[in-house]
Amino acid sequence: MYYKCFLSLLAQFTSGTQGLITLEDQEIRITSRAGNLRWELSSKIFNYSEEIPYEMMESFSSTGRLQLEAANLYLQLTREDGSVSLIMWIPSPKKYTEFKAWMERYFEALSLWKRSRPDLRSEEVI
Repeated sequence: MYYKCFLSLLAQFTSGTQGLITLEDQEIRITSRAGNLRWELSSKIFNYSEEIPYEMMESFSSTGRLQLEAANLYLQLTREDGSVSLIMWIPSPKKYTEFKAWMERYFEALSLWKRSRPDLRSEEVI
Protein backbone atom coordinates (compact mmCIF):
# COMPACT_ATOMS: atom_id res chain seq x y z
CA MET A 1 0.00 0.00 0.00
CA TYR A 2 2.66 2.54 1.03
CA TYR A 3 5.04 1.34 -1.65
CA LYS A 4 2.67 2.16 -4.53
CA CYS A 5 2.08 5.61 -3.04
CA PHE A 6 5.82 6.20 -2.71
CA LEU A 7 6.38 5.29 -6.36
CA SER A 8 3.42 7.45 -7.41
CA LEU A 9 4.86 10.45 -5.54
CA LEU A 10 8.29 10.03 -7.07
CA ALA A 11 6.66 9.96 -10.52
CA GLN A 12 4.58 13.05 -9.72
CA PHE A 13 7.67 14.91 -8.48
CA THR A 14 9.48 14.37 -11.79
CA SER A 15 7.09 16.90 -13.36
CA GLY A 16 6.54 19.27 -10.43
CA THR A 17 6.78 19.92 -6.72
CA GLN A 18 3.35 18.65 -5.65
CA GLY A 19 1.87 15.21 -5.35
CA LEU A 20 -1.44 13.81 -4.24
CA ILE A 21 -1.97 10.35 -2.78
CA THR A 22 -4.84 8.56 -1.08
CA LEU A 23 -4.06 6.21 1.77
CA GLU A 24 -6.61 4.59 4.06
CA ASP A 25 -9.38 6.74 2.49
CA GLN A 26 -7.46 9.90 3.37
CA GLU A 27 -6.31 12.33 0.69
CA ILE A 28 -2.83 13.66 1.40
CA ARG A 29 -1.22 16.52 -0.51
CA ILE A 30 2.57 16.40 -0.45
CA THR A 31 4.66 19.37 -1.48
CA SER A 32 8.40 19.26 -2.00
CA ARG A 33 10.10 22.31 -0.42
CA ALA A 34 13.56 23.79 0.03
CA GLY A 35 15.07 22.21 -3.07
CA ASN A 36 13.51 18.82 -2.23
CA LEU A 37 15.20 18.73 1.19
CA ARG A 38 11.86 18.46 3.00
CA TRP A 39 8.27 17.57 2.28
CA GLU A 40 5.09 19.10 3.60
CA LEU A 41 2.31 16.56 4.25
CA SER A 42 -1.17 18.08 4.40
CA SER A 43 -4.60 16.57 4.93
CA LYS A 44 -7.94 18.13 5.85
CA ILE A 45 -9.26 16.92 9.19
CA PHE A 46 -12.24 19.23 9.78
CA ASN A 47 -14.69 21.01 7.50
CA TYR A 48 -17.16 23.56 8.76
CA SER A 49 -20.29 24.17 6.73
CA GLU A 50 -21.08 27.30 8.69
CA GLU A 51 -18.92 30.17 9.86
CA ILE A 52 -15.95 29.09 11.95
CA PRO A 53 -16.61 29.89 15.63
CA TYR A 54 -14.86 32.96 17.02
CA GLU A 55 -13.28 30.92 19.84
CA MET A 56 -11.62 28.71 17.27
CA MET A 57 -10.45 31.61 15.12
CA GLU A 58 -8.88 33.18 18.22
CA SER A 59 -6.66 30.10 18.76
CA PHE A 60 -4.93 30.45 15.41
CA SER A 61 -2.21 32.95 14.53
CA SER A 62 -2.80 35.69 11.97
CA THR A 63 -1.44 33.33 9.29
CA GLY A 64 -3.98 30.66 10.28
CA ARG A 65 -1.51 28.37 12.05
CA LEU A 66 -1.73 26.66 15.40
CA GLN A 67 1.62 25.13 16.38
CA LEU A 68 1.35 21.80 18.15
CA GLU A 69 3.69 20.22 20.66
CA ALA A 70 5.81 18.50 18.02
CA ALA A 71 8.07 20.98 16.24
CA ASN A 72 7.19 19.70 12.77
CA LEU A 73 3.40 19.49 13.27
CA TYR A 74 0.71 22.17 13.18
CA LEU A 75 -2.90 22.85 12.27
CA GLN A 76 -3.67 25.20 9.39
CA LEU A 77 -6.97 27.06 9.21
CA THR A 78 -8.20 27.95 5.73
CA ARG A 79 -10.91 30.55 6.13
CA GLU A 80 -11.95 30.50 2.44
CA ASP A 81 -13.28 26.94 2.55
CA GLY A 82 -13.79 26.58 6.31
CA SER A 83 -11.33 23.74 6.76
CA VAL A 84 -8.60 22.79 9.19
CA SER A 85 -5.68 20.71 7.92
CA LEU A 86 -3.01 18.81 9.76
CA ILE A 87 0.42 19.74 8.38
CA MET A 88 3.64 17.88 9.02
CA TRP A 89 7.13 18.75 7.76
CA ILE A 90 9.44 15.80 7.16
CA PRO A 91 12.94 15.40 5.72
CA SER A 92 12.65 14.31 2.10
CA PRO A 93 12.78 10.51 2.28
CA LYS A 94 15.43 8.96 0.07
CA LYS A 95 14.29 5.38 0.68
CA TYR A 96 10.94 3.66 0.85
CA THR A 97 11.49 2.58 4.48
CA GLU A 98 11.94 6.24 5.53
CA PHE A 99 8.77 7.22 3.68
CA LYS A 100 6.78 4.41 5.32
CA ALA A 101 7.99 5.34 8.81
CA TRP A 102 7.06 9.02 8.34
CA MET A 103 3.65 8.13 6.89
CA GLU A 104 2.91 5.88 9.86
CA ARG A 105 3.73 8.76 12.25
CA TYR A 106 1.57 11.12 10.21
CA PHE A 107 -1.38 8.70 10.24
CA GLU A 108 -1.03 8.28 13.98
CA ALA A 109 -1.36 12.06 14.44
CA LEU A 110 -4.23 12.22 11.91
CA SER A 111 -6.06 9.46 13.73
CA LEU A 112 -5.76 11.22 17.09
CA TRP A 113 -7.06 14.53 15.75
CA LYS A 114 -9.89 12.99 13.76
CA ARG A 115 -11.07 10.97 16.76
CA SER A 116 -10.95 13.83 19.23
CA ARG A 117 -12.59 16.47 17.01
CA PRO A 118 -11.73 19.25 19.47
CA ASP A 119 -13.36 22.62 19.17
CA LEU A 120 -9.83 24.05 19.49
CA ARG A 121 -10.49 26.64 22.17
CA SER A 122 -7.12 27.84 23.40
CA GLU A 123 -7.51 26.33 26.87
CA GLU A 124 -8.16 22.87 25.36
CA VAL A 125 -5.27 22.80 22.90
CA ILE A 126 -2.15 20.81 23.77
